[in-house]
Order: sequence, then structure tokens, then C-alpha cells
Amino acid sequence: MERSRKLNHDGLAVIHAAKKRRQSYTAKKKASVRKKESKLKPTLRKKANTKKLKHPRHRKPQAPLPLDHEGPLQKAYAAGYKEGVYHGGEAIVERLIPSGRILPGVTAEALIQSGLMQHQAELLEITDSVQVADEIRSALDERRSFSLVRLGDGELLTLAYGTIIASSEAHELGAFLPYAGVPLPDASVQSLLLDSIQKADYVGVPMSRRPEFQMLLFAISKHYGWSLTQNRLTNSLINYQLHHHGLLLPLLAEQRVLLIGNKAAETADRMMEQGVNVVGSISPVRGFEDIERVLEQCRRYEFDICLIAAGVPAVVLCQRIASGANKVAIDIGHLADQMIQEIQQ
Repeated sequence: MERSRKLNHDGLAVIHAAKKRRQSYTAKKKASVRKKESKLKPTLRKKANTKKLKHPRHRKPQAPLPLDHEGPLQKAYAAGYKEGVYHGGEAIVERLIPSGRILPGVTAEALIQSGLMQHQAELLEITDSVQVADEIRSALDERRSFSLVRLGDGELLTLAYGTIIASSEAHELGAFLPYAGVPLPDASVQSLLLDSIQKADYVGVPMSRRPEFQMLLFAISKHYGWSLTQNRLTNSLINYQLHHHGLLLPLLAEQRVLLIGNKAAETADRMMEQGVNVVGSISPVRGFEDIERVLEQCRRYEFDICLIAAGVPAVVLCQRIASGANKVAIDIGHLADQMIQEIQQ
């Protein structure tokens, strides 16, 4: 019994001694590691300071790799382009030529050119920026109404929504429409928009014959029974042309200017820096449902010319402000954004 107690006591002593040795070893090991780290830290800090990682946005842009003009991607592109040109030109001619006949020495481009000669009487004139500026000046001098509206992809998709283009496709193509003030085009919005377009003094139309521009415009014109000949037409980029050709600011000289749009205040700052007499600004414009409120606010100002940047509703606002108040109203669109950027630069 005595021997058993002695063994138990000795065993516990061995265990406690081993435990103490482990603790002592661990403590010494940690101390050694800390000592090494303390010696290394200054070196690490120095290295970290001399080689900081940069955020991708702040890194210097790498020079683009030279294009391999003989690479498979370039060859595939060239082949696809060549095939597309054929199907868009000579393949059409090939289909229209009577069976058993060929037409040597005449290209598709030459045929298009000769065909255009037969449609000279149907060509519609696009008024240039100088003449439009003259018209605006005359309206200001005579204190009569004048409205200049523009048709871009937003206006065209609004009119095409559920009519020319299926709603699902138009919604996909015009995902930006809510930003442009048209959450969900319906017949009432389309009717209001078309009425203002038809009554406007000048309508800016796209110069591109791409499917989403002139081809869509012509389809809309046919669908709604609106003849493009009833309006005076100009380039849909007339807002930029007036500005870049130095025609806009002289028109505003000695005139009382009212600005309308979500960025009207910032645009006013830019114009006042240029000496323009800005009498007020109205913002925001929350889509078509906000048109009546904006028109009511307009009546509080004495102005000669109104510049509007309000998405698709700008078309309606321009025409109604011009006709209702006997004023000049111009849709300047994204020119307002550009003018604000010019301030920052």
C-alpha cells in the first residue's frame, strides 16, 4: 500500500516536471521568435516603404501590345467583314438581276448612286447650324415663339415601344429610358410626344441610317402617319453644333435665360461665368408626370429664351413653353453635361 502511494506520488511528480519543461521550452521559443522579429521589423518597414502596392486605377497604363495583323482573330474579323459587305451589297444585286443574266462593270455602289438620282425629288433638306442660329436670332428679335426639339434613341424607342418594336425588345434596347424620364412608355405618353414633335418649329433627326436611328425613324413616321415633310428638319446633334461652332453664346447675349433640367444649377454657373444673364433654373424634372409642375414654375420667371436638358420630356417642354409663353425654347440635351465638365477642366 505504502509502495503504491509512493509510485503515485512519483508519477505525478514526473508529469508536473515534464509539464514545466514544456512550458519553459515554449516560453523560450516565443521569446526567441519575438527577438528575431524585433530585429527584422525595421528592415520589413523599410522594404514596405520602398515598394508600395498601387491601386489598379493609379498604376501607369501599360503600352498596348502590337496587333498581330496575321493572327487568327484579325483573319476572322477580316473574313466576317468581307462576307458582310457582300451580303449587304453585291448579294442583293445578284438576287435582283434576272435569271440567266450578268451585269459586268457595274458595282453595287454604282447602282445605289444611279438609283439615288431617281429619288432626288424625295430628298429632304437638313438645315445647317448657321441657318438654325439665324432663325433663333430672328425669333428673339421679333419676340415670337420658336421651338427646337431633337430626336435621339430615347425619343425613337419611346415612340416605337409596343408599336414598331415588341415591348420586351424595346425594354431591352432602352434600359436607359427611366433615366431619360420615361419609366414605361404608354399610348398617352406616345401621343403627347408625337403631338409636340409635329408642332415644333424645328426637329433634329439622326443622320445615321443604322436600324436604330433613321430606319426606326422612317418606320415610326409611317406607323403614326406623320410625314417628315411637315417639319423643318435639322441634325439631331444641332445642340453640339451650335456650341462648338461658337453660335450659342452670341445668341444668348443680352437675353434673359431660363434653364430647366436636373443639372440646371450647375449649367447656370458655367453660363454666368461666360457673362450670360441667367434669370433662374428649374430642377429636377421627374419624367412626364412632372411636366405640368415645370410649366407652372416657368410662369414665375420673365425670360426670353429657355434651354432644356430633361431627357425625352424636354421635347414636350420645349414645344409647350415656346407656344404657350411666346418664347424661344431649345432642347440642349447632354450639352449641359459637357458644359459642366468644361467648368471642371
